[in-house]
Amino acid sequence: MAKDFLLSLQLPHWLMIAGALLVVVGCMGLWIRRRHLAEFATIRDKEPSPLARPQMGPPAGRDLA
Repeated sequence: MAKDFLLSLQLPHWLMIAGALLVVVGCMGLWIRRRHLAEFATIRDKEPSPLARPQMGPPAGRDLA
């Protein structure tokens, strides 16, 4: 029964199934990436950097007056 169903699917149906799977995999990737970045941010916030952060100067070539 399942074999007959799979064989009866036309190309547009396979493309919709493949698109849905790509959306699911993409959402899982975003979820994993956000979780990884959140873990990195908590580690980074706990450990102060011994190096000073470089400060940006005023924009060059503009008259701010």
